Amino acid sequence: MNSYDVIKEQVTPTNQPTNQPTNQLYPPIPPEARKLTDKLKKGKVLRYQIDMISVVVVFVAALVQFAAYWYGWPWYTLPLILILMRASHLAEHNHTHLPIFHNNTLNEMLGWVMFLNCGIPLQSYREQHVRVHHHYIGTLNDWTSPWIYQGTVFPNKPIHKAYYIATFMIISMFHCALIYIKKPLSKATFSFVISMVIVIGVMTMLAWHDSLNFTIFYALPWFITYTHLAKASWKQHVDCEYESVYTMAMNDFNIDSAVLGFNIGYHTAHHWYPNLHWSLLQEFHNTYLAPHIPPKYYAPLWFSSWWKRFAKVKKQVLVK
Repeated sequence: MNSYDVIKEQVTPTNQPTNQPTNQLYPPIPPEARKLTDKLKKGKVLRYQIDMISVVVVFVAALVQFAAYWYGWPWYTLPLILILMRASHLAEHNHTHLPIFHNNTLNEMLGWVMFLNCGIPLQSYREQHVRVHHHYIGTLNDWTSPWIYQGTVFPNKPIHKAYYIATFMIISMFHCALIYIKKPLSKATFSFVISMVIVIGVMTMLAWHDSLNFTIFYALPWFITYTHLAKASWKQHVDCEYESVYTMAMNDFNIDSAVLGFNIGYHTAHHWYPNLHWSLLQEFHNTYLAPHIPPKYYAPLWFSSWWKRFAKVKKQVLVK
């Protein structure tokens, strides 16, 4: 049996809005915080003009990946592909919460490019991440968590990390498949099927044309993305106390999770206000969360220990 002693299981109505968490950890979003988006310049095609950054990142990642495959780049260019893929996946993450375009067809088409690049269908990622993880974090309904396994105890005894990473995507695939099987005529199922037909068709042609380069620049990066998703979920939510919104996620302000990571490192802010635009997460964190989050919920900054030693030595020299 799993033990969720701190947070009791809750059931969400089927008509619950996608981006409005029902979990009791989340207090109401401050009314003034909802006005933050007024600072962003709206676009005619894009929801916000700043979203052009996300679109460019996705297409650059996809084009570089295809160029590496088509022209047979050396295998050691794979790290470049992975770096761009991570940025593209984070753009997809944001896209699931707050669609980039006003037009739904454009949103779906962008999702196809993201799927082709990262290996994760936009529709199933929305089911897994937005409608399950964000709604039910800290409850038995969150089947993405490391506490749904036999023998685990919430929140102090998750399943072994290696087993969690190995099974994370398998569980997600099966759960999402069940969702679509149960609702064969839903709009979500239709969008998912169309996405699968298009992307799998393209993948089949690429694999048939050059199986080796397909394996190096598509299949392998996809597998790495799958494991990275599980590792990121573990890093962000294991070792948290889940007593309030302030103790439910780890925060990381290093450059890869802040400026170069669409501010995903402001993870407590993201969970409290999941459809807040990524460019506003830092301000939301500084205004409503920073004074309340315990120090242990922040990841160490890179080279911070070296800087502290340097500052200490410099101070001693100045004193002398």
